[in-house]
Amino acid sequence: MRVTVRTGVDGSVVGEARGRSVVIQLAGQEQVFGLRPTELLLIGLGGCLMGFACDYSRLKGLANDWQMHLEDQVEAGPGIAEINVFVSGSAASNAEEMAELMQIIQRRCKLYNTLAFGVRVNLRVAESVPTVSVQERRAAEHGPGSSCGLGPGDSDPTC
Repeated sequence: MRVTVRTGVDGSVVGEARGRSVVIQLAGQEQVFGLRPTELLLIGLGGCLMGFACDYSRLKGLANDWQMHLEDQVEAGPGIAEINVFVSGSAASNAEEMAELMQIIQRRCKLYNTLAFGVRVNLRVAESVPTVSVQERRAAEHGPGSSCGLGPGDSDPTC
């Protein structure tokens, strides 16, 4: 899997994967849109866990009405000290089903296991970085043929 994170033409930070993009709000930015990196991490973890919870429900013939609330706990230091995941749904009233569900999603979710057991992260300087012109970026962000911000008199309201 490969993703790209780059600065957008308007100074925003954009994450891209599989032809889709998300605006990332950085600390100190006064944006009304975009998600913070830690929110994206929690959403990714919740999505991974939820996928296996939904699979479990289908296999067991249970109602597929799960909700997961995830919270990070930050203590002194630079990182997240703990992540709490609260799972609820109609099947949650059956303790045996919930215990089985928790075991399955913990065992199968790649993000859960990565966070729970750690991963080495290597930061490196790229020897070459693919370059994209401002015009190509704008076309990618606003569609081919868009003149968005390309010159005086630009009146495209979608920019």
